[in-house]
Amino acid sequence: MARNIRTLLAIIFAVTGLNLLLGTGQVVDLFEQIGLGQGLRFVSGFLALWSGILLLIPARAVVGSAIATAVSLGALLIQAFLSVGTPAATVIVAVLSGISLVQAQLDAPISTRKRHGHAV
Repeated sequence: MARNIRTLLAIIFAVTGLNLLLGTGQVVDLFEQIGLGQGLRFVSGFLALWSGILLLIPARAVVGSAIATAVSLGALLIQAFLSVGTPAATVIVAVLSGISLVQAQLDAPISTRKRHGHAV
């Protein structure tokens, strides 16, 4: 189940990232409406694409999920203050990203420090 969620999120974030980087559709206008410039579009696109790629690599799923969650929460924050995008879809993606992050951390925890000479 967790793998299916990560695969779905990988597709969503990879496609979204490519759309943001290429400036397809109304993306350029959307970021002009936000008022933070096109630099934010490129950063968001790169992060979304990178998280989509990392979500497909089991050993990097935690990092990919963390980036995807951060991007989703950033989009949700922007939508909270401006009437842009589709908040319902963003909430769903943010929740799925958060679930993926927790599940990936449970599957392969990131060690915060090495234990020398101690049994784990």
